[in-house]
Amino acid sequence: MARALWKGSVAFGLVTIPIELHTAVRNHRPKFRMLHARDKSPVKFERVCIREGESVG
Repeated sequence: MARALWKGSVAFGLVTIPIELHTAVRNHRPKFRMLHARDKSPVKFERVCIREGESVG
């Protein structure tokens, strides 16, 4: 288990609650997709050459 950066406690009268502070790391970002309003299918974006009208890799 990871080591705590800070340890402390919170006291309410006769009740004491121990607290530990840990670092948190998330390596991925959320992915969002545009959906078509009518049937909720994903919208695909393509790069298209204006002159030729063909898809660019």
